[in-house]
Amino acid sequence: MRRWNPLFLVVPLFLVALLAPALVTPNRAMAAGASSLRQFPSPSTDFRGKVVAKNSSTNYFVLTFTCAGTPSTLTSKWTYEVSSTQSFTGTTATPGPTCELANGSYSTTSIPLLFNGEPVTNPATGMQAMLSLSLTNIVASKTFFGTFVSATTGDCTSSAPGSPCVAVQTSDGDLSIPTTPDPTIVDGFSLLPGSFSTLNLSAH
Repeated sequence: MRRWNPLFLVVPLFLVALLAPALVTPNRAMAAGASSLRQFPSPSTDFRGKVVAKNSSTNYFVLTFTCAGTPSTLTSKWTYEVSSTQSFTGTTATPGPTCELANGSYSTTSIPLLFNGEPVTNPATGMQAMLSLSLTNIVASKTFFGTFVSATTGDCTSSAPGSPCVAVQTSDGDLSIPTTPDPTIVDGFSLLPGSFSTLNLSAH
């Protein structure tokens, strides 16, 4: 009669014990990854992001922003693609508005637009053009949004309660870009029904 070698039972048990953590770890890692992706610190005064917005016509507006410093203020750069052959890139005035990301939300309506260091204005009033930024209920660092903005105001103030929203818009009316030799007049930017925007956001 053959005798069973005790190692015959020990080796499979050893392999199971060795592989068990490897089999369990990916699920834990994915859960941790999803958790860190979907939750931002609250509040945070150190964050950065990039919004790419396209309204229902041909216009794109890109805003890259950083919130940092003491006190924490917003600095940003913008690019407005008016058409496939015409675009403008500028900055915003500094110091910018104070900022704090609370529960994935932040908004401001008073970011002065500059082009080559000069104010962008509304040609009808001569007033400096302002940019507004709305982030509401943001729960992912890289995400895509449909039209959650208000159909009447173009921002997040009238969006459905609890809905995620990201929007950028300029002052109402036309914009006078201080190009040489003559200013260039373009339509102001606002998100409309059929618009979309994407957001990349990181917070610390």
